Amino acid sequence: MTLWKTLFPWMQRDAAPDPQPAEHQPRAAGNHKSAPERKQPTAVRHDLSRLSSLTAPHTPDPFGEPAPVLSQEAAALSLALAEMTYTLDITPWMAAGWRDFSFQVDDVLESGLDSSIHTPEDAAFQQLASLNRMRRAQAALRARNPIGQMLAALRQREGSDTVKAVCMAHPLPHGRELIAIGFMGTGKRFYDWFSNFRFADDAGFHQGFSQLCSHFEAAADQIFFPEAAARLGCNQLTLREILNELRAPDSRFQLWMAGHSQGGAVMQVFTHRLLQSGALPRHICGYGFASPTAASAALTACPGAYPLWHIQNRDDLVPRIGAQVHLGRCAELQPSGMFRQQAYQYSSLPADEACRAWMEPLLLRIRDTADNLLHVTALMLCTAEEKGEDALNLLMDRGRSLVVLDWLYAFAGDRAQNMVQQLEQHQRRMYRELTGHDMDARRLRALKNEMRPHVAATPLRRILTTLIACLTQPHLINDDHPARPKAYALLVQQGMDVLRPFRWEMRAGQMMKRYAAAPAGVSGHAGTAGRKAGRSRRAALARGTARLGKCR
Repeated sequence: MTLWKTLFPWMQRDAAPDPQPAEHQPRAAGNHKSAPERKQPTAVRHDLSRLSSLTAPHTPDPFGEPAPVLSQEAAALSLALAEMTYTLDITPWMAAGWRDFSFQVDDVLESGLDSSIHTPEDAAFQQLASLNRMRRAQAALRARNPIGQMLAALRQREGSDTVKAVCMAHPLPHGRELIAIGFMGTGKRFYDWFSNFRFADDAGFHQGFSQLCSHFEAAADQIFFPEAAARLGCNQLTLREILNELRAPDSRFQLWMAGHSQGGAVMQVFTHRLLQSGALPRHICGYGFASPTAASAALTACPGAYPLWHIQNRDDLVPRIGAQVHLGRCAELQPSGMFRQQAYQYSSLPADEACRAWMEPLLLRIRDTADNLLHVTALMLCTAEEKGEDALNLLMDRGRSLVVLDWLYAFAGDRAQNMVQQLEQHQRRMYRELTGHDMDARRLRALKNEMRPHVAATPLRRILTTLIACLTQPHLINDDHPARPKAYALLVQQGMDVLRPFRWEMRAGQMMKRYAAAPAGVSGHAGTAGRKAGRSRRAALARGTARLGKCR
């Protein structure tokens, strides 16, 4: 049982079953060497054991309804959790006292041992087992061999099962537990994208996101929390049991969730199902970054009443597409020129800058999913008309580094025009399923004519590389260069005080965004709760709770 001490001496201070924050832990004695300092992404340099912002009572949001606290601390912790789901590196979290790690990657679940913990040695073994599960889950995230990729892609024809999630627990005072679930966004494997394009309605939700959520929920009975069970005096504790207890007013558990991009969408579906099952909103908080819309407008009359915040970059297209509305309230950044210069790594070549000059305003005009499908179809048709078969095939011959294009080209019988035709049919079908009618031929023609001079004057490969840059740079959560944080990491560092809150509301028979009168502001939301003391604060919270009850 002392093998872990030999392999991981730097973890000795975290061996106790009831860990304290790192600053209160004594350093390991003896000749053990500390592990080399890891280069942590900017988002995770926050103290991962400071959890007060995640466990604070819900306070009135800018619309007067109860909501999780929107503070820089809560956003930084949530960004760190969302970012960790891409790497599955749990070592900083273990050092901060987090335990009971479980990993789900596609149809593979790596969860904690269902066994009792009575001694520090038992707890130490659990930590070693968590690291072993982490490495197996990281291997599952990597691209598989060609046969494995093809089999996984074929499996997606029946339904999306590429959900990726991390679960863990941290002790709270007074015998309570904070349960964290991080949902990963779209991965690097080409079939990870399939679920994003399942736009059909599934019980009021985007079909792809709904299927991913169902796949995660199905594993709830097999996700174990052995150390939390030992602290609470239980023989066994599963995620299903924890979720069931969220219905009780005196629940011992607080649920915290985070996700980026697709992960923020799955979080919305999961929260809806929890509330439908009777879970109390005051036991739940969630923070999404670049979350797409996940629900239909007909799902609920009060989509803003969910205990979720979605932090968005106005330049980012992803939060504007998916389904129709977000569940929860949103906080949007209108980026300044300085922010763009710091956050986006664009090419400085004059030709690339000229291409961005006509493409960026076009992307900013896209309002929703249907609008996006229309614009994409117009760009495809205009490109096919202007460039012709030879240019498209030449692109494919040189474009093998663009994995998605390579895959589409292979399935189109090695003819680029075939690929364009298949994509056009797919786009039109998705548009019809989403809206109930065909694309407006007049508007489609107008968009093509608007794009035509630029497409004709710009090499096709430059159009595609610029388009990819304009879509990815405002969307990034971070990358392998923590010295220069990407869009959402920089937003949390510098932009929290100027976020504009909005929520979806029904007006004139349509769901529309309603913006708050003033920016959210870290001091505005978190600090206002402190200033609204006594009777006025309780009255605002009571009014919001009453409205929430009517919506449910």
